[in-house]
Amino acid sequence: MGTDHTELYIDERAMFDMVDSIPKYYDEPFADSSQIPSMLVAGLAAKDVTVVLSGDGGDEFFCGYNIYDNVAQAQKLDALGNLTYGVCKLPPFRHIGLFEKLPFRVQVVAGNHDKKTKTQLGGRTYINVIDKMLAEGGVPFKFPIEEKYGENNWQARRMLLDEETYLPGDILCKVDRASMKYSIEARCPILDVNVMEYSYRLPHKYKYANGVKKRILKDIAYDYIPRELLDRPKVGFGVPLDKWMRGPLKERLLEMCSMEYLKKQGIFDAAYVNGFISEYLKTGDKGPASGANYSKTAWSFFAFQQWYNEYMFT
Repeated sequence: MGTDHTELYIDERAMFDMVDSIPKYYDEPFADSSQIPSMLVAGLAAKDVTVVLSGDGGDEFFCGYNIYDNVAQAQKLDALGNLTYGVCKLPPFRHIGLFEKLPFRVQVVAGNHDKKTKTQLGGRTYINVIDKMLAEGGVPFKFPIEEKYGENNWQARRMLLDEETYLPGDILCKVDRASMKYSIEARCPILDVNVMEYSYRLPHKYKYANGVKKRILKDIAYDYIPRELLDRPKVGFGVPLDKWMRGPLKERLLEMCSMEYLKKQGIFDAAYVNGFISEYLKTGDKGPASGANYSKTAWSFFAFQQWYNEYMFT
Protein backbone atom coordinates (compact mmCIF):
# COMPACT_ATOMS: atom_id res chain seq x y z
CA MET A 1 0.00 0.00 0.00
CA GLY A 2 3.03 2.26 0.04
CA THR A 3 2.75 2.99 3.74
CA ASP A 4 5.39 2.92 6.44
CA HIS A 5 4.52 0.61 9.33
CA THR A 6 5.88 0.83 12.83
CA GLU A 7 5.79 -2.17 15.14
CA LEU A 8 5.83 -2.01 18.91
CA TYR A 9 6.54 -5.02 21.07
CA ILE A 10 5.62 -4.63 24.71
CA ASP A 11 5.83 -6.66 27.88
CA GLU A 12 3.37 -6.86 30.74
CA ARG A 13 5.35 -4.34 32.78
CA ALA A 14 4.59 -1.67 30.17
CA MET A 15 0.94 -2.68 30.29
CA PHE A 16 0.76 -2.40 34.07
CA ASP A 17 2.47 0.99 33.98
CA MET A 18 -0.46 2.06 31.81
CA VAL A 19 -2.92 0.54 34.29
CA ASP A 20 -1.38 2.60 37.07
CA SER A 21 -1.65 5.79 35.00
CA ILE A 22 -5.37 5.47 34.19
CA PRO A 23 -6.76 7.53 37.13
CA LYS A 24 -4.35 10.39 36.50
CA TYR A 25 -4.97 10.77 32.78
CA TYR A 26 -8.65 9.83 32.59
CA ASP A 27 -9.51 11.81 35.72
CA GLU A 28 -12.78 9.90 36.26
CA PRO A 29 -13.82 6.27 36.72
CA PHE A 30 -13.33 4.92 33.19
CA ALA A 31 -13.43 1.19 32.57
CA ASP A 32 -12.98 0.52 28.86
CA SER A 33 -9.85 -1.61 29.04
CA SER A 34 -8.96 -0.82 25.41
CA GLN A 35 -7.76 2.52 26.82
CA ILE A 36 -4.51 0.70 27.66
CA PRO A 37 -3.47 -0.29 24.11
CA SER A 38 -4.89 3.06 22.93
CA MET A 39 -2.42 4.87 25.18
CA LEU A 40 0.41 2.65 23.98
CA VAL A 41 -0.39 3.42 20.34
CA ALA A 42 -0.70 7.14 21.10
CA GLY A 43 2.68 7.12 22.82
CA LEU A 44 4.23 5.40 19.82
CA ALA A 45 2.66 7.86 17.36
CA ALA A 46 3.81 10.85 19.40
CA LYS A 47 7.41 10.02 18.57
CA ASP A 48 6.83 11.05 14.95
CA VAL A 49 3.62 13.10 14.59
CA THR A 50 1.47 15.62 16.41
CA VAL A 51 -1.85 14.83 14.69
CA VAL A 52 -3.38 11.41 13.96
CA LEU A 53 -6.48 10.23 12.10
CA SER A 54 -8.89 7.82 13.77
CA GLY A 55 -11.55 5.56 12.27
CA ASP A 56 -13.93 6.15 15.17
CA GLY A 57 -17.54 6.39 14.07
CA GLY A 58 -17.20 3.84 11.29
CA ASP A 59 -18.80 1.08 13.35
CA GLU A 60 -21.67 3.17 14.68
CA PHE A 61 -22.61 4.83 11.40
CA PHE A 62 -21.94 1.91 9.05
CA CYS A 63 -22.97 -1.10 11.19
CA GLY A 64 -19.62 -2.57 12.12
CA TYR A 65 -19.84 -3.99 15.64
CA ASN A 66 -20.38 -7.69 16.30
CA ILE A 67 -23.37 -6.79 18.50
CA TYR A 68 -25.21 -5.81 15.32
CA ASP A 69 -25.04 -9.43 14.15
CA ASN A 70 -26.54 -10.51 17.47
CA VAL A 71 -29.25 -7.86 17.28
CA ALA A 72 -30.28 -8.96 13.78
CA GLN A 73 -30.49 -12.59 14.90
CA ALA A 74 -32.43 -11.65 18.05
CA GLN A 75 -35.02 -9.76 16.01
CA LYS A 76 -35.60 -12.86 13.86
CA LEU A 77 -36.01 -14.99 17.00
CA ASP A 78 -38.08 -12.47 18.96
CA ALA A 79 -41.43 -14.24 18.56
CA LEU A 80 -39.91 -17.61 19.47
CA GLY A 81 -38.20 -16.01 22.46
CA ASN A 82 -41.49 -14.58 23.72
CA LEU A 83 -43.11 -18.01 23.38
CA THR A 84 -40.25 -19.65 25.28
CA TYR A 85 -40.51 -17.07 28.07
CA GLY A 86 -44.27 -17.60 28.32
CA VAL A 87 -43.89 -21.37 28.60
CA CYS A 88 -41.19 -21.01 31.27
CA LYS A 89 -43.54 -18.86 33.37
CA LEU A 90 -46.35 -21.44 33.39
CA PRO A 91 -46.82 -22.80 36.93
CA PRO A 92 -45.34 -26.29 36.37
CA PHE A 93 -42.18 -24.90 34.75
CA ARG A 94 -41.86 -21.82 36.94
CA HIS A 95 -41.73 -23.99 40.06
CA ILE A 96 -38.77 -25.98 38.76
CA GLY A 97 -36.95 -22.83 37.58
CA LEU A 98 -36.90 -23.85 33.92
CA PHE A 99 -35.95 -20.38 32.65
CA GLU A 100 -32.84 -20.24 34.84
CA LYS A 101 -31.80 -23.66 33.51
CA LEU A 102 -31.80 -22.50 29.89
CA PRO A 103 -28.43 -21.73 28.23
CA PHE A 104 -27.42 -18.11 28.76
CA ARG A 105 -27.78 -17.24 25.06
CA VAL A 106 -31.35 -18.58 25.09
CA GLN A 107 -32.13 -16.63 28.27
CA VAL A 108 -30.91 -13.44 26.59
CA VAL A 109 -33.41 -13.82 23.73
CA ALA A 110 -36.28 -15.25 25.79
CA GLY A 111 -35.94 -12.64 28.52
CA ASN A 112 -35.79 -9.76 26.06
CA HIS A 113 -39.47 -8.82 26.36
CA ASP A 114 -39.31 -5.10 27.18
CA LYS A 115 -40.26 -3.28 23.96
CA LYS A 116 -38.43 -0.14 25.11
CA THR A 117 -34.99 -1.81 25.33
CA LYS A 118 -35.02 -4.54 22.69
CA THR A 119 -31.47 -4.04 21.40
CA GLN A 120 -29.74 -3.97 24.79
CA LEU A 121 -29.33 -7.73 24.77
CA GLY A 122 -28.15 -9.45 27.92
CA GLY A 123 -27.58 -6.19 29.72
CA ARG A 124 -30.12 -6.88 32.44
CA THR A 125 -28.10 -9.85 33.72
CA TYR A 126 -25.09 -7.66 34.43
CA ILE A 127 -27.05 -4.62 35.59
CA ASN A 128 -28.83 -6.78 38.19
CA VAL A 129 -25.42 -7.75 39.58
CA ILE A 130 -24.23 -4.14 39.59
CA ASP A 131 -27.38 -2.99 41.40
CA LYS A 132 -26.74 -5.63 44.06
CA MET A 133 -23.16 -4.38 44.44
CA LEU A 134 -24.39 -0.96 45.57
CA ALA A 135 -25.04 -0.20 49.21
CA GLU A 136 -28.61 0.49 50.30
CA GLY A 137 -29.72 3.81 48.88
CA GLY A 138 -27.56 3.51 45.76
CA VAL A 139 -29.18 4.76 42.55
CA PRO A 140 -30.18 1.81 40.33
CA PHE A 141 -29.24 1.85 36.66
CA LYS A 142 -31.90 2.84 34.12
CA PHE A 143 -31.71 1.55 30.57
CA PRO A 144 -31.88 4.15 27.79
CA ILE A 145 -35.28 4.11 26.10
CA GLU A 146 -35.07 3.23 22.40
CA GLU A 147 -38.65 3.95 21.35
CA LYS A 148 -37.85 7.61 20.76
CA TYR A 149 -35.85 6.67 17.67
CA GLY A 150 -38.98 5.47 15.87
CA GLU A 151 -36.95 2.73 14.17
CA ASN A 152 -38.28 -0.81 13.67
CA ASN A 153 -35.03 -2.27 12.32
CA TRP A 154 -33.22 -3.35 15.46
CA GLN A 155 -29.80 -2.88 13.92
CA ALA A 156 -30.55 0.70 12.89
CA ARG A 157 -32.05 1.36 16.32
CA ARG A 158 -28.99 0.02 18.13
CA MET A 159 -26.72 2.09 15.88
CA LEU A 160 -28.62 5.23 16.89
CA LEU A 161 -28.37 4.23 20.55
CA ASP A 162 -24.61 3.71 20.23
CA GLU A 163 -24.22 7.03 18.43
CA GLU A 164 -25.94 8.81 21.30
CA THR A 165 -24.35 6.95 24.22
CA TYR A 166 -21.41 4.61 23.56
CA LEU A 167 -19.63 6.71 20.92
CA PRO A 168 -19.38 10.03 22.84
CA GLY A 169 -19.40 8.57 26.36
CA ASP A 170 -16.83 5.86 25.82
CA ILE A 171 -15.05 5.72 22.46
CA LEU A 172 -14.36 9.42 21.89
CA CYS A 173 -13.52 10.01 25.53
CA LYS A 174 -11.09 7.08 25.47
CA VAL A 175 -9.28 8.22 22.34
CA ASP A 176 -9.20 11.89 23.32
CA ARG A 177 -7.58 11.27 26.69
CA ALA A 178 -5.25 8.56 25.42
CA SER A 179 -3.97 10.89 22.71
CA MET A 180 -3.83 14.01 24.88
CA LYS A 181 -1.74 12.11 27.41
CA TYR A 182 1.01 12.43 24.79
CA SER A 183 -0.06 15.86 23.51
CA ILE A 184 -1.21 14.67 20.12
CA GLU A 185 -4.48 15.59 18.42
CA ALA A 186 -6.81 12.81 17.24
CA ARG A 187 -9.18 13.64 14.38
CA CYS A 188 -12.13 11.50 13.22
CA PRO A 189 -12.93 12.08 9.51
CA ILE A 190 -15.94 9.75 9.58
CA LEU A 191 -17.53 12.06 12.15
CA ASP A 192 -17.46 14.95 9.72
CA VAL A 193 -21.02 16.25 9.64
CA ASN A 194 -21.31 15.65 5.89
CA VAL A 195 -20.25 12.02 6.22
CA MET A 196 -22.64 11.41 9.11
CA GLU A 197 -25.56 12.99 7.28
CA TYR A 198 -24.73 10.99 4.15
CA SER A 199 -24.78 7.77 6.19
CA TYR A 200 -28.36 8.53 7.29
CA ARG A 201 -29.44 8.91 3.67
CA LEU A 202 -28.07 5.50 2.69
CA PRO A 203 -30.41 2.50 2.62
CA HIS A 204 -29.53 0.09 5.42
CA LYS A 205 -28.58 -2.64 2.92
CA TYR A 206 -25.48 -0.62 2.03
CA LYS A 207 -24.32 -0.90 5.63
CA TYR A 208 -25.29 -4.49 6.39
CA ALA A 209 -26.17 -7.21 3.90
CA ASN A 210 -26.03 -11.01 4.21
CA GLY A 211 -23.88 -10.82 7.31
CA VAL A 212 -21.41 -8.33 5.80
CA LYS A 213 -20.93 -5.36 8.11
CA LYS A 214 -19.77 -1.92 6.89
CA ARG A 215 -20.58 -3.12 3.38
CA ILE A 216 -20.14 0.17 1.50
CA LEU A 217 -16.87 0.96 3.26
CA LYS A 218 -15.52 -2.50 2.43
CA ASP A 219 -16.57 -2.15 -1.19
CA ILE A 220 -14.41 0.97 -1.39
CA ALA A 221 -11.51 -0.56 0.53
CA TYR A 222 -11.42 -3.69 -1.64
CA ASP A 223 -9.82 -1.52 -4.32
CA TYR A 224 -6.84 -0.92 -2.04
CA ILE A 225 -6.62 -3.74 0.48
CA PRO A 226 -6.63 -7.52 -0.19
CA ARG A 227 -9.93 -9.22 0.67
CA GLU A 228 -8.24 -11.76 2.94
CA LEU A 229 -7.24 -8.88 5.22
CA LEU A 230 -10.60 -7.09 5.19
CA ASP A 231 -12.77 -10.19 5.56
CA ARG A 232 -11.18 -11.48 8.75
CA PRO A 233 -13.27 -11.55 11.95
CA LYS A 234 -13.44 -8.21 13.71
CA VAL A 235 -10.95 -7.92 16.58
CA GLY A 236 -10.97 -5.03 19.00
CA PHE A 237 -8.22 -3.55 21.18
CA GLY A 238 -8.61 -6.22 23.82
CA VAL A 239 -6.44 -7.06 26.80
CA PRO A 240 -6.47 -10.31 28.83
CA LEU A 241 -8.61 -9.07 31.72
CA ASP A 242 -9.28 -12.48 33.26
CA LYS A 243 -5.59 -13.43 33.13
CA TRP A 244 -4.55 -10.14 34.72
CA MET A 245 -7.16 -10.01 37.48
CA ARG A 246 -6.68 -13.65 38.38
CA GLY A 247 -2.91 -13.19 38.17
CA PRO A 248 -0.76 -10.05 38.63
CA LEU A 249 -3.66 -7.80 39.72
CA LYS A 250 -5.31 -10.35 41.99
CA GLU A 251 -3.88 -9.13 45.30
CA ARG A 252 -4.74 -5.52 44.50
CA LEU A 253 -8.30 -6.51 43.57
CA LEU A 254 -8.69 -8.48 46.79
CA GLU A 255 -7.56 -5.47 48.83
CA MET A 256 -10.16 -3.33 47.06
CA CYS A 257 -12.97 -5.70 48.03
CA SER A 258 -11.95 -6.54 51.59
CA MET A 259 -14.81 -6.21 54.07
CA GLU A 260 -12.94 -3.62 56.14
CA TYR A 261 -12.15 -1.46 53.12
CA LEU A 262 -15.66 -1.60 51.65
CA LYS A 263 -17.36 -0.80 54.95
CA LYS A 264 -15.10 2.21 55.44
CA GLN A 265 -15.84 3.33 51.90
CA GLY A 266 -19.61 3.05 52.33
CA ILE A 267 -20.50 2.88 48.64
CA PHE A 268 -20.91 -0.85 48.08
CA ASP A 269 -22.71 -3.73 49.76
CA ALA A 270 -19.60 -5.12 51.40
CA ALA A 271 -20.77 -8.72 51.82
CA TYR A 272 -22.13 -9.03 48.30
CA VAL A 273 -19.14 -7.42 46.56
CA ASN A 274 -16.63 -9.40 48.59
CA GLY A 275 -18.45 -12.61 47.69
CA PHE A 276 -18.89 -11.66 44.03
CA ILE A 277 -15.22 -10.81 43.48
CA SER A 278 -14.04 -13.84 45.42
CA GLU A 279 -16.27 -16.10 43.32
CA TYR A 280 -15.09 -14.42 40.11
CA LEU A 281 -11.45 -15.01 41.03
CA LYS A 282 -12.17 -18.70 41.72
CA THR A 283 -14.07 -19.30 38.48
CA GLY A 284 -11.01 -20.01 36.33
CA ASP A 285 -10.68 -19.95 32.55
CA LYS A 286 -13.93 -21.84 31.91
CA GLY A 287 -16.05 -18.90 33.05
CA PRO A 288 -19.26 -19.01 35.09
CA ALA A 289 -21.49 -22.04 34.59
CA SER A 290 -24.32 -19.70 33.55
CA GLY A 291 -22.45 -18.61 30.46
CA ALA A 292 -22.34 -14.98 31.63
CA ASN A 293 -18.89 -13.38 31.58
CA TYR A 294 -18.28 -11.02 34.46
CA SER A 295 -14.74 -9.94 33.57
CA LYS A 296 -15.90 -6.46 32.47
CA THR A 297 -17.96 -6.09 35.64
CA ALA A 298 -14.95 -6.97 37.78
CA TRP A 299 -12.73 -4.64 35.74
CA SER A 300 -15.24 -1.79 36.13
CA PHE A 301 -15.13 -2.31 39.88
CA PHE A 302 -11.32 -2.32 39.76
CA ALA A 303 -11.21 0.88 37.66
CA PHE A 304 -13.62 2.67 40.01
CA GLN A 305 -11.68 1.66 43.11
CA GLN A 306 -8.42 2.67 41.50
CA TRP A 307 -9.83 6.13 40.76
CA TYR A 308 -11.34 6.37 44.24
CA ASN A 309 -8.00 5.52 45.85
CA GLU A 310 -6.32 8.25 43.80
CA TYR A 311 -8.69 11.10 44.53
CA MET A 312 -11.21 10.31 47.26
CA PHE A 313 -9.92 7.90 49.89
CA THR A 314 -8.43 9.50 52.98
